[in-house]
Amino acid sequence: MLRSPPNFNNLPYLDPVFGLHRTYRFQHPGAGDIVADRGFDNPFYIIKRTAESLRRWDGVFGNINAEYTAADWLRVNYTLGADYSNDERLEGCPISSSDVCFAGRVIEGKLVNYQIDHNLSATAKYQLNPNIAGTVTARPEPEQPQFPAARQRGPDADHGEAVQGVEHGVARHSVRRADDHSQRRLLRTGDARSVRSAVSDSGVANDGSSTFGVQNRRSWFPKGSLAWTFTKVTVSGRG
Repeated sequence: MLRSPPNFNNLPYLDPVFGLHRTYRFQHPGAGDIVADRGFDNPFYIIKRTAESLRRWDGVFGNINAEYTAADWLRVNYTLGADYSNDERLEGCPISSSDVCFAGRVIEGKLVNYQIDHNLSATAKYQLNPNIAGTVTARPEPEQPQFPAARQRGPDADHGEAVQGVEHGVARHSVRRADDHSQRRLLRTGDARSVRSAVSDSGVANDGSSTFGVQNRRSWFPKGSLAWTFTKVTVSGRG
């Protein structure tokens, strides 16, 4: 209704002479104007003549964790996770609608997201002398996401007939697409601590993805930091 001027009444939404879709830009459709461009849809026509859109969504996600202490100085952790969702949609517009739906159209779509992620890490503790100790961690992170998608459009017909056509697998146009790629990361980190208030941290990551260029599938990303506590304040009081 926002696309109609205040002095135009959208009711009746059907032309009283020929019973066709009536809009502000096409106020008097003739007998042969069933698929003529209406400019903008009459909102009452769309509300009354459009079948209810259907949508179904299902999803599940979760993960499991395992930890193994091989020695006092070595700990191994493993995490396996999965995330799956399925989004199915069925929607249509009646014949005499505006734009590309002038002959009626039903669109069915299915979007699937499926992702598996599993991490195996090993952490080792070390002590060089009574003053210096730290840890070293190595963790590969492979990931396998998949995003298949399918869409089909029913034959040009009124939405009721087109819905039946889609439900029986009759479609004039269909589009299917699948994105399947892998991502891998190798991460090594370490830290060292001193009883004399010095703390250092360093690490390097090697990231790669099948979506990157063939000549540059992997890259290295180093990091490092150093901290020092210059003073220590001891607070004591008498009871």
